[in-house]
Amino acid sequence: MNKINIINYILYSEAEQNVLPLSSLCHNGCVFCSHKNISKNDYLYKFYDYKRDLSDIIEHIDFLDPSKKVYIGESATKIFEGEPFLFTGIIEVLKAVRKRVKKPAICITTCGGYITRDFLDIIEEIAPIEINFSLNSYNAQTRDRIVLDNKTAETFNNLHKLSLVKNGVKLSVSLMALNEKLTPAGLLLEDIVRLRTLGNISIIKIFLPRFSEKQFHVFFNNYDEFIDYCAVIKSAFGEINCRPGAAPVILEPLPPDFDGGETFIHSVIPASKAAALNLKSKDKIKAVNGVAPLCKTHAYQMIVSSKKKAVLTVESFDECGGGGRGVKHSVSFSDFNGAKDGAGGIVFTSDMPPEVIGRLIKIDGRLAGGGSAGIIATTLLSLDYIDDILVKFNIVNLRAVAFKNRRFGGNIDCAGLLTLNDISEEIQSEEFINRYGRDFKTIVLSSLMFDHLNYDLNGDNLFEFASLGGYELISV
Repeated sequence: MNKINIINYILYSEAEQNVLPLSSLCHNGCVFCSHKNISKNDYLYKFYDYKRDLSDIIEHIDFLDPSKKVYIGESATKIFEGEPFLFTGIIEVLKAVRKRVKKPAICITTCGGYITRDFLDIIEEIAPIEINFSLNSYNAQTRDRIVLDNKTAETFNNLHKLSLVKNGVKLSVSLMALNEKLTPAGLLLEDIVRLRTLGNISIIKIFLPRFSEKQFHVFFNNYDEFIDYCAVIKSAFGEINCRPGAAPVILEPLPPDFDGGETFIHSVIPASKAAALNLKSKDKIKAVNGVAPLCKTHAYQMIVSSKKKAVLTVESFDECGGGGRGVKHSVSFSDFNGAKDGAGGIVFTSDMPPEVIGRLIKIDGRLAGGGSAGIIATTLLSLDYIDDILVKFNIVNLRAVAFKNRRFGGNIDCAGLLTLNDISEEIQSEEFINRYGRDFKTIVLSSLMFDHLNYDLNGDNLFEFASLGGYELISV
């Protein structure tokens, strides 16, 4: 078990991720929040129970890279980040960050209800500012039911004020899709229509939250009911990004979209370079600067790494959603700097990075040379997608296997939240042995399971876990 040195994680966040941790202090009012269910005896609790004073934070600003965006209120490690505007020195921190970081945006994640007048007064002084606004619901009655902070009026008022700032503010707004009773699809669609009338909103995210075992049954009777709800939401939002000029809407986490191996544009941010070129949802990216992308993440990486100009070969369709006749053509982002412009306003859903695909191909080749086989440990969420990847890239000596999250239970189905103990217990079970046998010695694990010191969510180390000592463990 890892003996936690919290300063190590703080320094890593600052120096490697450009994330500035302030405090774990939060209003603890979200009925769906899993953090408050972590007991004081849990390994993860020490990542929650930390305190920093203003002078310490100001001193640590020197660890930030002044050429990159700075993130506040967002976790880059296991550290639990609270509400930034509950930290009493937030204004001093923001001014100090802007003094060191001259041009890149300061990105703040907030629930919105505790934003102060002092912040609104200096916002143009410290711009550019990007705010991840955890609105949760844009219906007052619903928000009062799912966020017990008595701050709904202040939250909505602050959102409206930020939407009216003329320069230097970009908003990403998130809503919660909890279940059919609390947040039916129709209510979420009404929220989106209203949000799209506001200024400065670049993207709207709908979160389908995951719950640990005890909390899960407050919202759903079983996993199948949860999956059915996800399907209803996804279906209702099928053409949500077809309207030109409207803020894109993203549902997450959902299974990655394989899309037949094609690289589709998910949506386009209004008033962006991509919007100016009439790119739209479900257009296919066939090449970036003459190179065919392996996947959506690869296309994004190639666009972002472009300098001065990015040339895209695109197949566009008559109808939104990929319907109608496809026409192949080229478009160019001129005067382009990917470091500043990102993907030019193109939004992709996340999928397997090309580096990971490359590693899987190499592992497959090595296994083939040795006449052996291995498994890729994943979850039900991504099982079908990984199977499709294995077929597309002719990876035949690795098999994707869905593991249950025993650590947290409930509907926790993201591979990054699995633990080494989850893997160990399952592969030793009679059910697993009967289904998959023992003819493999290599287990490929998601690197998202581990922190920068190779510890998982139980504090067990990838290279020291005795219960899996008979297997070759590879993190990708």
